[in-house]
Amino acid sequence: MATCVPRKSARLEAQDEDGELVGTGGKAERDRTFWFQDGTIVVLAGNIEFKVYAGPLIEHSPVFQDMFSLPQAGADASAADRVRPTVHLSDSPCDLRYLFELMMPSKTLRPFGSPVVNHDKLAAWIRMGHKYQIDVLVQEPLDRLRAHFPNNFDTYVTSLKKQYKQKYSIGVVNLARLTDARDLLPVALMSCCQIQSGLTQGFQRIDGTWEQLSPGDLELCFNAKERLIQTRVQFANRLLGSGAAPKCRSKEVCTRFMQAYLQRLTSGVIPGLRTPTPLSPWGSNINAIRELCETCRMALTDDSNNYQREIFARLPTIMGVDVEGWGEA
Repeated sequence: MATCVPRKSARLEAQDEDGELVGTGGKAERDRTFWFQDGTIVVLAGNIEFKVYAGPLIEHSPVFQDMFSLPQAGADASAADRVRPTVHLSDSPCDLRYLFELMMPSKTLRPFGSPVVNHDKLAAWIRMGHKYQIDVLVQEPLDRLRAHFPNNFDTYVTSLKKQYKQKYSIGVVNLARLTDARDLLPVALMSCCQIQSGLTQGFQRIDGTWEQLSPGDLELCFNAKERLIQTRVQFANRLLGSGAAPKCRSKEVCTRFMQAYLQRLTSGVIPGLRTPTPLSPWGSNINAIRELCETCRMALTDDSNNYQREIFARLPTIMGVDVEGWGEA
């Protein structure tokens, strides 16, 4: 597949029947997948040229409809007049390929079942859908992201079982800003705070460009990181410092071991307390206190869930963002 190169400008040129760009003195590199001999429009992004069908694009996008409404030479026009308009787009060729995957016929049979959708595709669809006013191409990928960056605690607990590379949280924050999907911001920003290195640098997209947080969102992360750490410390003290469960039959023993474990956490003997992860599961910590009776173990598990539910409800405040309807299913 050809290299993805972003384009800085957008304009119209013309192309003759052999694919030569009229007036440019050069020939663009044709995309191997999206070059249909009977295509009706030529799109150039960077140095990659696509020949696709205008119909599906016009059907779903008012922006493409306006873009492709230029008059073209008829069948009886002379060879000199029969030049196809080439639309130059500022988009990454990679983003356009992901768009065309959805909207153009395939040259090969697609596999049965739902294809794997990675972050690159989701992000490209949202960017393309937003720019070209294809609403479904924005909302459905955003809903997929909400499965990983939800505004509801129960959904969040479920999302922890799914894999989503932490570095992509930077991209999710930017997509949330682009589309005003503010409900994605608290969990995505919290995830950014948990990136151990490379937060300011960002990550490199598939087309070679860099995805980075805005200065404002970087500042939010820097300010919120300490609040997340403090919240986790307060959570540990509240959970383990309250002593044995009311129905415990060996309260003195269970309380002593709970306080001893808390002391080892706060002193750093057991690492990991002062991290910006107040919503990480505590099952392993609870199970590490082997001397606890089953009553206290169950009580700690319930309390941990309830306390973290309260933290999740306050997450927008902790992260420094306002989100309407936060916590609703």
